[in-house]
Amino acid sequence: MSEIINIVIRVDANSALGTGHFGRAAAVYDALSVYEDLQVTLLVDQASVPYISGYFPEGTKYVVLSDTCSSAQLAIVQLGDQGMHPDVIYMDHYGQVSDWESACNAADIPLVVFDDLEEANDASIVFRSIPSAVSKSNAALVYEGPTFIPISKRGAQPERPLDADVPRPLRVNVCFGGSDPTGETLKLFEVLHSIEGIAFDVVIGPGNKMTEGQEAKFNRSQHIQCHRAPSQEKLTQLLNDADFALGAGGVMQWERLYLGVPSLVITVAKNQEPQINWMDKQGLLHLIGDHETVSPNDVRDAICAYRDDHTARSKIAKKGMALVDGRGAIRIGAGIRSLALSVRPVEMADARNLLDWRTHEFNWKFNFSTADKPEYDFHVDWLATKLVEPECMYIIIEQGGVPVSVVRFDVTPNGDSARLSIYLVPDQHGKKLGLAVYMAAEHVLRAKYPSVKGVFSYIHVTNFASQRLHTDAGFALSPSKEKDIMLDANRYFNAF
Repeated sequence: MSEIINIVIRVDANSALGTGHFGRAAAVYDALSVYEDLQVTLLVDQASVPYISGYFPEGTKYVVLSDTCSSAQLAIVQLGDQGMHPDVIYMDHYGQVSDWESACNAADIPLVVFDDLEEANDASIVFRSIPSAVSKSNAALVYEGPTFIPISKRGAQPERPLDADVPRPLRVNVCFGGSDPTGETLKLFEVLHSIEGIAFDVVIGPGNKMTEGQEAKFNRSQHIQCHRAPSQEKLTQLLNDADFALGAGGVMQWERLYLGVPSLVITVAKNQEPQINWMDKQGLLHLIGDHETVSPNDVRDAICAYRDDHTARSKIAKKGMALVDGRGAIRIGAGIRSLALSVRPVEMADARNLLDWRTHEFNWKFNFSTADKPEYDFHVDWLATKLVEPECMYIIIEQGGVPVSVVRFDVTPNGDSARLSIYLVPDQHGKKLGLAVYMAAEHVLRAKYPSVKGVFSYIHVTNFASQRLHTDAGFALSPSKEKDIMLDANRYFNAF
């Protein structure tokens, strides 16, 4: 593997597909930017190029697929012809997963897939927004649930007056995605115009084909204001100002949940139905119906009912903010980065290094014991015992043969959970590798001990870096019942 790790993101955006995939990929791109040794390149079709500047930073590198690249195998050849040799490929794209799995396996390139439609069957890592209906994937590692949704960078969750009466007029954010391919916004003009007691912010995405004349028609209503292709910052402000939202069931619905904006939803594509139906069953939104069957009266009734039911709005807002923590992109980025790491078992020959690393001031200061640092002979005896314990998985994480971290999992007697011990090699501090290291280690644990369903750990109350790592990894933290200086950390795999 090269010194610079090359990541390729396969993603598209266009008037038919919409821009949701770009929004998610941009969040992952941003999460990958914290790693100084990565170079990230987008792989897109020609129709996607005009949308890049609206979602990705200036100077983002991209490769446009040629018309002759009708398969993933040919696309990889094209990348090679342009001097691009991916170390990992991440894809967020419908209908091409099987082709890319075959091509990446043939080229020995790890593949990470964000898999809305349960298409992935043979990738290195699969991320899904909701639990799989049928567990059919042969992927080495599958992560499921809303904690893995890559939310666009929108800042911290706002403080919302969820339990207080909101003065009228209420503000409603109306947005049917970046392109609104079925023209839902225009269909709603008469409905929005006729409803009193609400101020509507109508968002017109960059791919929306609404004309200036049609937009002016909306703006002639005093309680309707249009916002054409707002910046990410402006869109965040509009959502934060909203008491509830009306829109489609795409990527933005997850962002509304994260920001605590309860939603009325009209599905506009078949691929939205699985996640929207799941959210509806979980009480995370109010589903009006499919765009082909929903009538103007259905929309009007739903808006008026939501306007008058503060309790229902508050309940959904609280649920959404608790479920979607906004760290999904960080987790996906770390999962991608973890594939550039290697894992090997600890050996007796590592004894001196293990003792030196563990007792280095960066790591030892968070030790729970007040005892002195162990003598070398004592440490050797202890290590010899650990290496023959069948329930102990003791590993060193490396990059390019250089040790990065030491991880130990001690599986409990009943075999359903494992205690985690993790620390970085001292000269690796500050490189932001903690989460990637943990994910690489969890990958090995779950393969070796499939009966293990979760991991627990203990954290020193002043070890804020470890607290951040555990939170980013999806652990729930709570005060320890054993010692005041400890926090208990628990993570359950695919809890949904």
